[in-house]
Amino acid sequence: GLRVLDAADGRELGVVADVLTPPAHEVYVVRGPGREYLIPAVDEFLVETNVEAGYLRVKLIEGMGRDVSD
Repeated sequence: GLRVLDAADGRELGVVADVLTPPAHEVYVVRGPGREYLIPAVDEFLVETNVEAGYLRVKLIEGMGRDVSD
């Protein structure tokens, strides 16, 4: 349930709704209004993790998000 923020502009992308555990590394499933992101849990994409404040700041690249209907 951590909030996920875009490191580039600070906007809220959604919340961590699930964590996938394929063999290589975990992948955070982030769901926001009409959009879902699959973010690999690796240093390249995780800019800051602040559990106490309840958020993750992430770096997005093209193709991480997709439109979904609520």
